[in-house]
Amino acid sequence: MKTIEDLWPDDLVNVENPLPKEILIEQANYLRSKTQNILIGEVVTSFKVVYKEKNKVFEHDFILKVPSMGNYQFTLLKVVHGFSIYPLTIYNELDERETTAYSEKEFKYELANILGSSLVRNAIGSLIGRIV
Repeated sequence: MKTIEDLWPDDLVNVENPLPKEILIEQANYLRSKTQNILIGEVVTSFKVVYKEKNKVFEHDFILKVPSMGNYQFTLLKVVHGFSIYPLTIYNELDERETTAYSEKEFKYELANILGSSLVRNAIGSLIGRIV
């Protein structure tokens, strides 16, 4: 039997740059650590077809959970992107704003702005205040 050569490029998989989901998971881990497990961040990913635009997208929901309040939870933000990843859209669920990031650097910048916003700080402070 004749062997057929490998036609795939050697650099097919780029593992150097973290995917948006990985960045969100790391932020969830930092939240857990900073709040000493009072708040838990969870990232739930789904694959959807947006029929109006006929696009297939990945949606990552960043969910805040409070185990001591019967696992009370709410979605803090959503990140939506196609197969090409960038540009991606960040939906801030607290202030109902959306932002577009065209690179990993922009994504991290926008994410830091959302996570550090007074709205998010107040929401987290309110949740922790109800527990402690």
